[in-house]
Amino acid sequence: MADGGVLSAFVDTNVWFQTLPRYLCVNLHQVGACHIWYSDLVMEECRRELVEYGLKPQKVDMVITDIQKELPR
Repeated sequence: MADGGVLSAFVDTNVWFQTLPRYLCVNLHQVGACHIWYSDLVMEECRRELVEYGLKPQKVDMVITDIQKELPR
């Protein structure tokens, strides 16, 4: 648990890769229901996977930037 009794969860690439789980994680963090965290390695892997999946690098950069903006470390 993180400070104050709030659950803490490390989120791996497979969660960031999909829109719905990504949305849920960001929202849970924003309302204070759970402290979500990740590593730079996870974001690098997510970037690679999204590009391999077929997203344009510019779109992938926007997704990663949005995650990092919503969940600052």
